[in-house]
Amino acid sequence: MESKEEDVMKKCCLIVLVTSLVLAAGIITAACVQNGDNSQGQQAGNPASSIQGTEQSNGQRPQMDLASAASNLGVTEQQLSDALSSTRNATSGRTDFTAAAQNLGVTEQQLLDALGIPAGGRIRTGGYNATQTPG
Repeated sequence: MESKEEDVMKKCCLIVLVTSLVLAAGIITAACVQNGDNSQGQQAGNPASSIQGTEQSNGQRPQMDLASAASNLGVTEQQLSDALSSTRNATSGRTDFTAAAQNLGVTEQQLLDALGIPAGGRIRTGGYNATQTPG
């Protein structure tokens, strides 16, 4: 038979183990919730998130100023819109900026600059490893 001390010791160990597991679960949950809140805040304050083609956490695509971009490129807003939409991949939803630029008679870099897309066509939308390619 076990002594009374051993029985009390086992109960204490069990209580400590259960308490540790509950605290660990709470800390993990709090960290996940905090990370989600931070990434949304970073998106709201990120000017690059205004580029069309990047999805925000609510699933909506932000709108960019096509009129300004078209003016900078010396084309009409309709021409720019048509070039971007006609080169969008139906499966992935990504725009082929090289083809769009050729359709407009400008370089790809001129198009990316006018649209406000950084070199490489990748923008940060907040959160860990949240690099996305627009389009």
